[in-house]
Amino acid sequence: IQKARMDGTMRTTVHQSIIEFTGLTLDYASQTLYWIEETQIWSISVNGSDSREIVSGLKSPGGGFSIAFHKDMLYWNSFSGGLFSCSLTASTQPPPVTTIFPVSIDIQDIRYASKDQQPLGKHEFSDYACRS
Repeated sequence: IQKARMDGTMRTTVHQSIIEFTGLTLDYASQTLYWIEETQIWSISVNGSDSREIVSGLKSPGGGFSIAFHKDMLYWNSFSGGLFSCSLTASTQPPPVTTIFPVSIDIQDIRYASKDQQPLGKHEFSDYACRS
């Protein structure tokens, strides 16, 4: 996983021991990346520190497909269908996984967009700010 400025400069590697991953999402407030690697969900700080496994043993063939973050919750779908979630503030570790939609429902991708997840301040695209 690499990061760079929007113009492509300052490119650096955040994490390099990944064999293959399928989903990637960012918690902008905490500067934490989350991704799905085979049957596990991992997190890492955008500066490359504090890599850790969040959930293991995703129960579908091939594991998870795409992932989204919203307010201390992770949501993901699987290659075999269905939509799942877990709380990042759960008192038990690993956090319990909740099935939102059963495997029989085929969801191709999930995304979450919110004004709260956008950086504050002036930038090149300030005239195109997210609106509710």
